[in-house]
Amino acid sequence: MTYSDDYASPQAFQGDPTGDIFTEPDIVAHSPVTTVRVVETQSGFQVVVKEVDSRLSLSVKRRIGTPPSSHVLLTGDESLKLSRILAQKKGAREYDMTGEYKIAAAGTATAAPEVTDWDEFKQPLRKRRGAAAGDTARPKSIFSNKLLVGGGVAVLALCGAVLALAFVGITHLLNPDSEGTGAKLVAANPMEAEQVDKFVRNYVANMLDFSPRTYRASQIQAMSVMKPELMERYWNETSFPISKKQLRSLPGDQTVMINKVVQEPTSTVTTDVDLFADLVTAEGKSSHPVHLKLDIGLNDEGKLVVLEQKDVSSKGKK
Repeated sequence: MTYSDDYASPQAFQGDPTGDIFTEPDIVAHSPVTTVRVVETQSGFQVVVKEVDSRLSLSVKRRIGTPPSSHVLLTGDESLKLSRILAQKKGAREYDMTGEYKIAAAGTATAAPEVTDWDEFKQPLRKRRGAAAGDTARPKSIFSNKLLVGGGVAVLALCGAVLALAFVGITHLLNPDSEGTGAKLVAANPMEAEQVDKFVRNYVANMLDFSPRTYRASQIQAMSVMKPELMERYWNETSFPISKKQLRSLPGDQTVMINKVVQEPTSTVTTDVDLFADLVTAEGKSSHPVHLKLDIGLNDEGKLVVLEQKDVSSKGKK
């Protein structure tokens, strides 16, 4: 992929003049991944929760461009989302709260004492006192039913929490230093070299993804972290979204192999990045070198964005 050196847009931004972006089938929504519950992590992984018969299957997928040695790290929001998914799965659906309440209520419905059919004045004082004591004890059984129902809800919540803690424990065993690394990431500066490196790798992997199944989602993800002016220019230059016929003509089976990311900070909130990569075919028979110059900075919310970018791959061939 090459880019023009002229950053001036020849036409005004027209958005989606053809309307095809919203009328064509959503490839991402119809992907098999959407049939299960997933949690996207900021560390470049995807946690997939899937039902297998009467059990749950947990698997982790690594995003293209994420270094193989990276750890699976979950933020507070991601951990909460995962625990809610686990709590809402089969266990919650199989627990019949109404049936449990009916069974508990049926167990407390006792027959009226036979002495009520007798003349009250003919009953011994001992029996009349016993009947009065029985009437006083009945409200306690109703209160115990409420405790039983409330206890069932607490058991469901406890099961979800146990599953979430078990997953976190397994992750900690596989990555012993993940806890310490996660604490550092929470308080890390977005402009730190490690944060910029991960951001740039994910951005380029999305921008150079031309697989028919993930093209639109990847391009939208890449444009979402561009400066508004750069996103407008990129939209016009790439004619996004391209037609299905054009997409099939592109080498969608290529893999982005990022070789090196060189950073040169220009201020406390900006840095210049030189990224060197190769587009390798599935068979590995051919590769195309890529050299991108990126200007990375922070937006008003303090998040990393791409301010400018330029493809200088052709200059490296000379």
